[in-house]
Amino acid sequence: MTLSKLLDVESSPEFFHSTERPVHLFFQHAKEYLKGDGTVPVSMADSVHGQITFTFVDGLLKKLLHCKETAKPYEVALKYGFLGHSIGGRNGICYVRDRDTNLLSAVERLIQSHKPAVLKDLDMEESDISKLRPVKIVHHSPSGKRVVGAYKTDNHRIIFLGLAHY
Repeated sequence: MTLSKLLDVESSPEFFHSTERPVHLFFQHAKEYLKGDGTVPVSMADSVHGQITFTFVDGLLKKLLHCKETAKPYEVALKYGFLGHSIGGRNGICYVRDRDTNLLSAVERLIQSHKPAVLKDLDMEESDISKLRPVKIVHHSPSGKRVVGAYKTDNHRIIFLGLAHY
């Protein structure tokens, strides 16, 4: 039996992974999705605005599955959720600061290179792309790499796009 059937994913337009479910189920779901046997894995976490949902573009999802360094940010995002503006010393999903120019330019570049996925996942028109807010997952990473993405604030949805350096 596939994970989708076990979790009854087909009966719902979106199934959400959360801290209430073991993390390994997300990774199993992601493997099935990438093989073409499942729906897009969507996660839900707490937020300063209530709840947020988030997904990953396929390339980043593959990295999550094959590299421990990129799997940790997923767990952090799920556990700590969206914090809004970074206040230092706290893990979770935060807005990219204006002074983080390397991260900002990376998000801009990644939005353009993944535009079809961004538009579809965030349910938006291309003319509204400028309204997206750049976000990052903050966690202890000596390499300085961050998982970055785009946040559509009116539907509280994030799509993570890739890795970037400070």
